[in-house]
Amino acid sequence: MDNTIQPQIETAIIETPRLMLRPAVLDDAAELYPILSDTETMQYDVGIHRKPSDTEEFLQNVLSSPSPTNHFIIVLKTPTDTETGPLEGKSIIGTMGFWHGNEIAFCLSRASWGKGYGTEALRGLLAHTWAAGTLRRVVADVDPRNERCLAMLRKCGFRFVAAETDTMCTHVGWCDSVYLEVTRPGAERKHLAGFRAAILLGLVAFDTLVQELK
Repeated sequence: MDNTIQPQIETAIIETPRLMLRPAVLDDAAELYPILSDTETMQYDVGIHRKPSDTEEFLQNVLSSPSPTNHFIIVLKTPTDTETGPLEGKSIIGTMGFWHGNEIAFCLSRASWGKGYGTEALRGLLAHTWAAGTLRRVVADVDPRNERCLAMLRKCGFRFVAAETDTMCTHVGWCDSVYLEVTRPGAERKHLAGFRAAILLGLVAFDTLVQELK
């Protein structure tokens, strides 16, 4: 991950066809707690919530962090739509945002799985981030058993970088890590262009030095 001060994502409400990503508020705790306390949802996360006060503390930490606008609540625009099934009447389906600079983190309720909400939310957040120009690269750390999460990231353009074993211990035991990344469209080309320009300048300087020594 980038070892820099966390860049601020411009405060915004991000909208996609079915979802809205908005900044968190303390009143979100009641709807978030059932999600963040679910053992299957939080299977590969060390931060499972054991009591409602854990969720309240989580939101307080988000809101008091140096970059609270980097964390979003995922909300269904039409929570009573028949396509949502068991989600009817519940508007909040999860959280998504950046931690430690440029590492993406997200959690979606089990009832929302398999509907494409995670992919839709991540594509919306990445598009907003690229347009804002705040990050050149976004990284992810996923347990290799979390196939649903890996598939979602790949749909959004993430690619494999490296893997490591026994990186985190959760309530299911030790977890491994698959590291992935995605870069802002055009960022790699600009990086390569700058690298080539630096090489050319170095060659010119070397040639000039050689001529002077003759």
